[in-house]
Amino acid sequence: MDCDSFPSPLEQPGRESTDAPVAVFPFRPVRLPSLPAMSLSGMDFVAPDPSSTSADIASGLAGQHHVDRKAFKGRGDRRRLLKAQAAVDQVHQDMRRLAVATKSIKAKRFYLAIHTRGSTGQLSLRWRRAGTTNTSHIAWNELEDFLSPLPSDLVQWYQTVNEMVTSLNAQEKHNRSILRHFTELIQR
Repeated sequence: MDCDSFPSPLEQPGRESTDAPVAVFPFRPVRLPSLPAMSLSGMDFVAPDPSSTSADIASGLAGQHHVDRKAFKGRGDRRRLLKAQAAVDQVHQDMRRLAVATKSIKAKRFYLAIHTRGSTGQLSLRWRRAGTTNTSHIAWNELEDFLSPLPSDLVQWYQTVNEMVTSLNAQEKHNRSILRHFTELIQR
């Protein structure tokens, strides 16, 4: 049967036209040639010996070669692990640069200290007060009260640095979680 003799969807009798768009395909369907009928009487259906190994069965068949079924199980996890480690290292380097920059201010009253969590190796930037005996960490909302007597450009600089601190701390946390994920994948 020739495919050209099929009526198009628009030419089919009993079909009403609708306002819906008609899909236009860049090709016409083609009828594939059918396979010749094969006789099963001449084929040898000897079942393989169940005690033989798959290698013995495969070696008896033409064109069958040994294939490592677990060849592509890794799917690039080591490469992703190294990439995640590089991302964490980059964030740590940016944190160190920012901490040094805050210590270079001549009239420094506050600076950034890098806090390291010993159990996980997580780093975070925290504000500290300079020139006092109480050098503990200070929250940003408490720090804003001390910024009011400073020049406006210096206050603006501290606010910009604090935005960078918030971003870097979030990036470090996110990148460390990705690193932990790929480390667990590889250790499975």
